[in-house]
Amino acid sequence: MPEVSDFTSGTLRGQAASATHEMAGWRSDVDGLRGFAVLLLLAVHMFPEWGRRGGLVGLDMLFVISGFLITRRLLSAHAAGRMDLPAFFVRRMQRIVPSLCLILMFCLAFSWLFTAADATRQIGKQVASATLFASNLIGWREAALAGHEWQRAPLFHLWALAFLVQFCIVWPIVLAWLLRSGRSVVAAVCTLLLSTLLLDVTFSQSHQEAALPASPAWEWMAGALLACMSAKGNAGPVAWIQARLVRHPRAQHLVPDLMAWAGVALLGASVMLISQSTDLPGWRSLLPALATFALLAAGSEAAFNRSVLSQPVLRFYGAISFPLYLWHWPLLTFPVVMGVPLTPELRVAILISSVVLAALTYELLDKPIESAAPSPRVLMLLVSALTFVGALGWAAAAPLPHSDARHSAVHQGLSETPARVAPAFAMSQG
Repeated sequence: MPEVSDFTSGTLRGQAASATHEMAGWRSDVDGLRGFAVLLLLAVHMFPEWGRRGGLVGLDMLFVISGFLITRRLLSAHAAGRMDLPAFFVRRMQRIVPSLCLILMFCLAFSWLFTAADATRQIGKQVASATLFASNLIGWREAALAGHEWQRAPLFHLWALAFLVQFCIVWPIVLAWLLRSGRSVVAAVCTLLLSTLLLDVTFSQSHQEAALPASPAWEWMAGALLACMSAKGNAGPVAWIQARLVRHPRAQHLVPDLMAWAGVALLGASVMLISQSTDLPGWRSLLPALATFALLAAGSEAAFNRSVLSQPVLRFYGAISFPLYLWHWPLLTFPVVMGVPLTPELRVAILISSVVLAALTYELLDKPIESAAPSPRVLMLLVSALTFVGALGWAAAAPLPHSDARHSAVHQGLSETPARVAPAFAMSQG
């Protein structure tokens, strides 16, 4: 899920002055951080035998980044006196709907041509729920019936997108109300963060075998908190530390670098301690969330962010992270549904295909549509596309005459699915 900005290090005055630019500018290191997160996610999904650790970390990172970017954009618009929620919602649809409809159409066509009737009907239901952005709600119900078998569905990964869209609907309205009412936005965000974190941890402890978390809302709130802290008084966490804890001018220059390296250390601990197990991570999700928070807070002038995260390769994967997330899981699971063994060679071919398709989707579909000015005509086209694809999904889900000759292959493929190939509990796009 993307928009970005730019902190500069230096004296407290320089840090504070650059925060205004940060709220409106682009940060190459944030694109790189998003690229690293999606690559980590893909590595675990494509080659689970290589990366049994860290499977839950990639989307945890993407959630925090999304909360930061979305809230920063809203606060920037508010500061400029042009906070237009209808236009914001249309732009979110321009960002999400084109790629989503393309992937859903691909899944419907592929299932109709190459899978058995039962599999086609199930995918039709998944497509219909995806167009309503209710995949997480359907996922909870289906997971209660089928357990972790539900994670092997070609569109299982859209539960994260459903959470994101729900966040994009509710949070801007709440934030606009807080800003108009004069209440402390930072205090409200902290309250929401702690309450949703408690909900998620309590759920993970009482439902350790659940296929989905209760809600990753607290991770978006962590990113929102950083955006609010950076906007409040034109000073972020680095400037606060420089003003209150580090007085020596030369030592102040080290604060962004130390913040970034703290994030790297937390990220390493996350990969080591959070495994792709059957349990929800609970409190352990704080590690990647704090790591991402620290790397974002360090700013684009921190040495690690500048020299590593700003590299063109990571920025490329950050730019295509949304369509790459959408493409990789259906391409990985459809062979299993068809009973085709996932050999290392096939996994490499799927990985390459995912990257190529994501890049083409981003350049030929996402960028042209996202660059269009939001308007009632654009909104009508996007809603019509969702409605059309949803109707096709419902039609595919209806019991129709269809050959059942391949049913046994489907069931055999499902039984042979690697136990932890399923997505980690967490796409980000902003």
